[in-house]
Amino acid sequence: MATSNEIREALKLAAEQVTSYVKDASEMTVETRFVEVGGKVEEAKLAASSLVKFDGDSYFTVPMRRDASNNLVPDTAMYELHEKNVQATIDYRVRMMEQLLALLRGA
Repeated sequence: MATSNEIREALKLAAEQVTSYVKDASEMTVETRFVEVGGKVEEAKLAASSLVKFDGDSYFTVPMRRDASNNLVPDTAMYELHEKNVQATIDYRVRMMEQLLALLRGA
């Protein structure tokens, strides 16, 4: 049977892990990169990025390209792909937080 000191240490470790997870969950970075077919994955270039903070602050880098007139225009295909990546990441984060809360409720 565990001693009270061992139980305290286990609870302290669990609390530290939960605190670390909650801190990590407070913001989320999503990067979408591209590489030409046949190119090296290690050389993938950043096409779009998002930093979503759950205090409401968010930062987005929108992919742009030059059109035939050399004007910068949004690269809508890349942006739509990036939006899907962001939504998938948010959905995953929500599921993880729900599981964490369920675990804490059951403790």
